[in-house]
Formats: sequence, C-alpha cells, structure tokens
Amino acid sequence: MIIDVHAHITSLSDKKEMLKTVHQYKIDRVYLSDVSDGGYYPTEGQIAFCNKVTSDFCKEHSDIFRYMCYVNPCHQNAAEVIRRAVEDDHAKGIKLWVATKCNSPFVDAVMEEAIRYRIPVLIHTFHKHDGTQLADESTGYDVAALAGRYPEVSLIMAHLGGDAYHGVKPIRDLKNVWTDISGTIYRNGELEYTVQMLGEDRVLFGTDAQGAPYPLNIGIVQEADITEETRKKIFYKNALAVFGGEEK
Repeated sequence: MIIDVHAHITSLSDKKEMLKTVHQYKIDRVYLSDVSDGGYYPTEGQIAFCNKVTSDFCKEHSDIFRYMCYVNPCHQNAAEVIRRAVEDDHAKGIKLWVATKCNSPFVDAVMEEAIRYRIPVLIHTFHKHDGTQLADESTGYDVAALAGRYPEVSLIMAHLGGDAYHGVKPIRDLKNVWTDISGTIYRNGELEYTVQMLGEDRVLFGTDAQGAPYPLNIGIVQEADITEETRKKIFYKNALAVFGGEEK
C-alpha cells in the first residue's frame, strides 16, 4: 500500500495523466490541493477557485483522491473557508503555502479550526541556501514554533523542510509534527538521517506530483538503508495514523 500525503491538481492539469500515473505506480490514496491560482498571495476568489478544482476532482474520483483545503490565513474568511470545506466538501486536512509564515498570528484562526475538526495541517516548508528564500516562506524553525503553541494539532512539515539537515532538528522533540519527503530530493542519506532524528513513526510519503515524479520519490524509500517495517510505515502506516485511518 502507498499513500501520497502531498500532491497537487490544477485547472490545467492533465487529469487523465494523473489517473494513469497513480494506477501505474499502485498509489492507493492521494491527498490533493491546488495552489496554482493567484501566486504567493491569492485573493479570496482565487482561493475559492483552487479549492473548487480540487474538491470537484476528489468527489469524482473518491476511491483514491482526498481533498486538502488550501487557505490564505491572512483572509478574514479563512476559518469559514475551512468550515465549508470540511462540512460541505469533506476536506481531510488544511494546506498552507507562502501567504504568511506559519507561526504568524494570522494562522491562529486556522489552527483553531484544525482543532475543531481534528484534521492535520500540511505546511510548505523550505530552507534555501541560494538567496531565493521567499519573504513569507516557512522553515523548520517556524513550524517548530507553531507546534509548540498548538501541541494538539497534527502538523506536517513538507519537503523535509527543504533541507533535512536544517529542517528536521527544530522539530525533533515535537511529537505533533511529522515530515513528508515530497519534492525532488537529491542529497544522499537525507531520508536515513530523518528517520534517525525523528524515529520511524514521523516520516510520511509524499511526492509534490504533478510537479515531481512518482518513480523518484518511490525509489528514495525503496532504496533507503532502512528496515522493511520502516518502509511500510513511511509508505502508508504513518499516514493512516495522521489522517485517522479514514476510508472515504
């Protein structure tokens, strides 16, 4: 079994190719969001458009795909967007990108809704060494600060923090934070390092598809120097724990 906790669909995506790919690589469940419209600081209308694209696709293909509600925490209607997404469209989690750092006070209302509905929050997290860090792009230290303030919320730090050797250390002792391996990771040994630092129960499989290929991310787990049980936990068992083992 394989569960992808971090993938994307857009209005321009090749939906047939997405379906073909997940069947080809035997992906059993995919948690989807759309962050394509509006750039880094989307309007309320752009957020609504992205979420409709995702929720409609997930309803049409509910055997595999699950809806993650994308939200701009700076909007006054952010909490209402989440409430509608969960109650009307069966969203299974919340997606934060780069509209504001995740430890900003704007995010507090989002966390309160995550507590209310007992759903996880997936946070784009990326530390860059080349001077291209976005103004409101969260790092592992921002995720750690948020996790410390909201220990009752399950947080997913995406992309191993963009650099496992920078991102994993801050969250090491925060049991309410998991990390996913999504995105293109070339540095040898990062997955093994992450398992060593966090333990085998806090690492999740993700791809960032359609922006990143399934074979690469599957291969990272398959070829890592870890036990077979750890591999199973990364591929699906840990995701079942984070998302409550839901079936639909």
